[in-house]
Amino acid sequence: MSTPRQPHGPIRAIRGTRGTARSALATTMAAALITLGAPTADAGPVPATISVNTSVEAAADGLCSLREAVVAANINQRVDGCRAGSSHDLILLPAETYIMTEGALVFESSTVLRGYGAVVKRADGHVEPYWREAVVRVAATADVTISGVTVDGAMGRCTGLVNEGKLRMVEGLLTGANWGVPASCLDGAAALVNRGAATLLRTSLVNNSAELVASAFLNFGALRIVSGVISGNSSRPFQRFGVTFISENQGSLSLEGTSYGDNQGGSLRNSGTLTVRDSSFQGSRYGLWNEGVARVTSSSFTGNASGIRNFGSLRVVYSRIEGNINSGVGGPLVAGIETSGTLLLERSSVTGNRGTGTGGILSSGATTVRDSTIAENVAAAWFGPVGGTFNAAGAGGVTVTDGSIQFANVTLADNSYEPSPDDPLPIHFAGGL
Repeated sequence: MSTPRQPHGPIRAIRGTRGTARSALATTMAAALITLGAPTADAGPVPATISVNTSVEAAADGLCSLREAVVAANINQRVDGCRAGSSHDLILLPAETYIMTEGALVFESSTVLRGYGAVVKRADGHVEPYWREAVVRVAATADVTISGVTVDGAMGRCTGLVNEGKLRMVEGLLTGANWGVPASCLDGAAALVNRGAATLLRTSLVNNSAELVASAFLNFGALRIVSGVISGNSSRPFQRFGVTFISENQGSLSLEGTSYGDNQGGSLRNSGTLTVRDSSFQGSRYGLWNEGVARVTSSSFTGNASGIRNFGSLRVVYSRIEGNINSGVGGPLVAGIETSGTLLLERSSVTGNRGTGTGGILSSGATTVRDSTIAENVAAAWFGPVGGTFNAAGAGGVTVTDGSIQFANVTLADNSYEPSPDDPLPIHFAGGL
């Protein structure tokens, strides 16, 4: 009986090598076709790269200015020294200052503006008829990414950046915007107005000012700020009456890893939907003023005149409200949290706050506190604007004036009431509750 012949090892190895060689050849041919511009089944649009080579807004000089590059991207045609755009465009911007003397720089199509170190600036002073326009505007038809660019409002009494489409701003800076009264533009805030969908990543809103309106941002759409810095902004009330906020949300706002610091006015007013995570609010009149629906997680409110004021629905988890202090003269009377809405405080601490009415929490709504600490807060007397001292009828820890409050596994300790040394104690006062 003969034995069946078995496959020969070297032959199988040769076949395997031949298959690998065919695969490598196919890959090489495909790469060559792409290089030559041959269509492939999954090839996307090829962006046109438009290189800016002058910082001067000029026409018909054979060079490519920033404004001409944006127009070329918008209309997909050659403009002066700028090549024609396509459906997707990349504008390369050298690290220079580009002064907009002919009105807003308007994006109308899908464009990436890349200019690490570049500054896009409004012309100084009142340049007619454009001084009432924004510096940069993203139209509703546009999908724009701006990387490494500073938008400088040059204190020109109008908004720095307006988004009505889709915007991503990466490692940018919005500064120098000024919204003054009565000579103001119609966009309603200083640095940023968002009516579309916008994401700010590692972007700062710094040193903007306004009267009556938000100086940092006003959001009507969907805005996400990640690892942002919002500081040194000022929003002034009319003739110093009332309170104005440096940022306002009337749409959907998400803050992640973002810090507010040393702003004049309230930090954030929310009348929409707000999500806050890993963020900090420091050094303002109010950390958070909530009239909408808000959830705060793993965040801190420190060094404000008042940490949180809630009129809506608010949930605070794994957060710190501490070291907020006020004098009571023309300002808030509660240092920690004042709530007349619905508040759920979980796994959080309200500590070391000093207020002229209540140190820790003043509740006149529906409040629930779970697994939290309310400690070392002080309710203190204050000096009245017409002379004399006044003792507020409140508590160092928690004051309940209406509604309901529920505690579950709460530490309430070392809270105190500090009367004026010159006046008798009020009729109602307490250290803890």
